[in-house]
Amino acid sequence: METTIFKVGTATVVKVPELELKDFTLSQLLPALDPKVVEKHPDWIDCRTYDIKTARVHLSVHTWVIRHLGEVILIDTGVGNDKDRPGLKVLDHLNNPFLQRLAQAGVQPEEVDYILLTHIHADHVGWNTFWNGDKWIPTFPNATVICSEWEWRYGVALTAVDEDAAAAIRADAEIGDPVRLPTPGVFRDSMMPIEEAGRLRRVVANGSEVLEGIRFISSPGHSVDHASISLVSNGEEAVFGVLASSIGLQPRRHRLGARAPDSGLLPVIGSGQ
Repeated sequence: METTIFKVGTATVVKVPELELKDFTLSQLLPALDPKVVEKHPDWIDCRTYDIKTARVHLSVHTWVIRHLGEVILIDTGVGNDKDRPGLKVLDHLNNPFLQRLAQAGVQPEEVDYILLTHIHADHVGWNTFWNGDKWIPTFPNATVICSEWEWRYGVALTAVDEDAAAAIRADAEIGDPVRLPTPGVFRDSMMPIEEAGRLRRVVANGSEVLEGIRFISSPGHSVDHASISLVSNGEEAVFGVLASSIGLQPRRHRLGARAPDSGLLPVIGSGQ
């Protein structure tokens, strides 16, 4: 595996891939998008993420490994192996060598200190847990998993099939009606075992530091309380997250501006889709 190491101040950032998805259409990911916009402005589309000839979107599912102030931090954990996703065949019962790739990047599961979740979707939380033959248990036994309080509460409500509670959370988040709900089973097999193991920390994504130099910035739309994660080190900054409103919810408010190219800061780095 070829490894590119990004530098953000004194921190290092490495992308560890899990899988590539190349058969989604724009309309699947952005139901409200007018195709005429793409036809009129092809220069708005990065050819690395969208093939105009085939009209297919290229998606990368991966983890970012950050070494910062002596700690090992993961941002999002991909799909995971053996996860039951019958409604989403491309993610169903995978058997990928992700942990071997993580080891090639110099990280063993027990060495991870923190996992930061941009949001709770099937392709971002799956390696939180693995099947030990009896039950789902944390893959990274010493890691504290940090997620948005609203994302957690929304997952609890959906898992309990409490539609009133889910609607109330969407109202509190000032989010519109969902295009589709998160994949069933994800919260139960990839999040609940983390809480049961005492490894979960829920935070308010209000831009305050959750760890030194790291902030959760609320940027909902893709999910009920998607967090763009800011890493600041020695005057430089990188922002990780899914910044397009795609599978999930259509926002009524909140826009996150890109950093100016002459600001000396790193551009936004996508954390998944």
